Amino acid sequence: MSPALIPLLISGAAELVKTINGLRQAARQAGELTPEQDAAYESQLATMFSQDHWQPRSPGSPPAA
Repeated sequence: MSPALIPLLISGAAELVKTINGLRQAARQAGELTPEQDAAYESQLATMFSQDHWQPRSPGSPPAA
């Protein structure tokens, strides 16, 4: 991957997270998202981002298997 793309990818991911968090907040305020559903979502995110392929790596290091 071109090093020039990395800031663009990070920026895009940050904007996506902001959008998702805004939608979750609106759903909570409207009563459309229960605390249990929100906790389950947080748990799923934590599980997903704990996977090896989401962990930071040094440039040039091999990708996760």
